[in-house]
Amino acid sequence: MGKSFRAWQGRLPDTKRELIEFSSSLDLDRRFFLQDSCLNSVYAEELSLIGLISKEDFEVIKSGIKELVKAYLNNNVEFSNQDEDIHMAIERLLSEKIGETAFKMHAGKSRNDQVITDFKMFLRIEILNILTKLNNFFDSFLEISQRYEDVIMPAYTHTQQAQPIIFSHWVFAHLYSLFECVKKLIEVYESCRMLPLGSAAIAGSAFNLDRFRLAKKLGFEAPTFNSIETISSRDFALDFLYALATISIKLSCLAQDLITFSTSEYGFINLPDEFCTGSSIMPQKKNPDFLELIRGRSSIVIGNLISLLTLMKGLSIGYHRDLQEDKTVVFSSLDIVSSILVLLPEFISKINLNVEKIKQSLNQGLLATDIADYLAKNGVPFREAHSRVGSLVRLAEEKGVKIFELDFEDVRKILKDIDFNSYRNFDFVSSVNARNIYGGTSKSSVKCQRDQFIEIKKDFVSFIEIQKKKESYIYIQAIDANPFDL
Repeated sequence: MGKSFRAWQGRLPDTKRELIEFSSSLDLDRRFFLQDSCLNSVYAEELSLIGLISKEDFEVIKSGIKELVKAYLNNNVEFSNQDEDIHMAIERLLSEKIGETAFKMHAGKSRNDQVITDFKMFLRIEILNILTKLNNFFDSFLEISQRYEDVIMPAYTHTQQAQPIIFSHWVFAHLYSLFECVKKLIEVYESCRMLPLGSAAIAGSAFNLDRFRLAKKLGFEAPTFNSIETISSRDFALDFLYALATISIKLSCLAQDLITFSTSEYGFINLPDEFCTGSSIMPQKKNPDFLELIRGRSSIVIGNLISLLTLMKGLSIGYHRDLQEDKTVVFSSLDIVSSILVLLPEFISKINLNVEKIKQSLNQGLLATDIADYLAKNGVPFREAHSRVGSLVRLAEEKGVKIFELDFEDVRKILKDIDFNSYRNFDFVSSVNARNIYGGTSKSSVKCQRDQFIEIKKDFVSFIEIQKKKESYIYIQAIDANPFDL
């Protein structure tokens, strides 16, 4: 391993070794290896096009970077604890291959604009990876919704049984909720398509770089507008953390539902054994650890968002070393969400419903709203109808029976505007199908939700495929490597 060097060693040759190790971000930003290599290759070409380095030097640099990337992918790159960050590490490693020509590629750029460019390129790849994992989860949830599409279950408000719904309606509540997060991630992806490179340390590069040309070659739409704002801003990282926090909250909600429904008191769902653990003392236990950890780790993802918000709020505009800590929280949240989404599709696909237990759980009180609706449709003001049905429910509770077990004479005294046959015809199937409104829980409405979800998912999958091809092309052209193969 060659000797590490410091970018500022001419001015401060005596910086303590321990300080370098303390301030090093290499353990974090080594994840940017492919992005920084790609950037350096494209940037070196730009330097040759504006006449700052020769075409021969560029070819040497590009060839050296490709060799370095190949070694990295084969785990043959050795980093040093004196490499302050990935940028200095790559310069050192490249210089060991091609000599001092490697140092020419840094002209006119700063690690300040370099790291933000790397970061945005990295997030574009990771967003597409997350979207792919979410799509796999959607597929597994769609399958289970079709497997149990005729099952009627109670919906809950205030954790109390409220109204009957089709199981698939509950599924699509979670699917559409998570699809809102897809929209957020795509917005973040688009926000990562403004090129920071060329902003240099803070005032912009002194070299006549064509930032629009650089943007095109690195997969950006256009350069950023102001060099100071570019170097200062971590809005894209905050937006990404917010999207991940939102996903975590949605997944925590799903986990809580599944935990509740799998308890012996409910017994609606049987969780797959391979995603559960036992007790060290109680032999009978089957613990929903995977779901509990989804719920628990969501707090870390939320906390990471708060951490970066707190870090940013005290900084004046410009660059500060505090900003190095943005990667700590982003990578933490990314790893948590990614690890959940890797396992979740298989978990969902192996869930089984206890259909008979769900059927037995349906309380006749779930039909109270249907009775009130019937009266309203027959001319009774709804508030009056609500009051009458409420009195009926209270009478049933006092007598210790279900509402449809009451003597019909007692029913008629309270409800007044109802006949025996109409009263006995209320059931869970008719209740569900009465909600035949767009977005409702009737069988036809839920089918519409499914068809609509499948259609919008097609556009979403198309977006992923198109963008992956574009991103891959950038890296293959520059460094002969595809980031999606890792």
